[in-house]
Amino acid sequence: VVADSASGTNVTSGSYVLDGTPVYPKGQLRTGYESLVVKKGSTTITNESSQIVSADTTFTSSATPKSLVFADKTIELTHSTSSQTVTITGASNGTGNYTYTEKSEKNANGTATDFISISGTTITLAANTTAGTYTYVVTAKDTYSEKTKDATITIKVNKAKIAIPTSPAAKIYNGQV
Repeated sequence: VVADSASGTNVTSGSYVLDGTPVYPKGQLRTGYESLVVKKGSTTITNESSQIVSADTTFTSSATPKSLVFADKTIELTHSTSSQTVTITGASNGTGNYTYTEKSEKNANGTATDFISISGTTITLAANTTAGTYTYVVTAKDTYSEKTKDATITIKVNKAKIAIPTSPAAKIYNGQV
């Protein structure tokens, strides 16, 4: 009894005497998969059903990877002369191992920019990024099932605010008020 190991399932493996004694092949879904199918040769069978084996027989199982959950997000930052980092919520509903890559980065005019980067679930905004709104599309990929899902991260960089002093002592310039 063998399993299609790349399909998100396991099948109970073993050798059986070909004497007409029933065997019960059992497919088990791995995390991140759904819709289990167990086959005896090319015929679909019910999981854990009684099967008579009278010749060499291959049992296989397969499953469909679940769709990933990876949500869009809006982030607000203030212009800074230093780089800034933000952690986003990672993908879920898959096998649990994900990679993240930049798909696109554009400003409000739709022009490609190069101010933003990603490493894991940490987004870094470069120092002195111009105030404005940026659309950053990130692709999450399940490293086992290879399912992908895009999320649009909208980053609003606000202008830095100037602090105006309120006390008279703070308003002195060159010794004069």
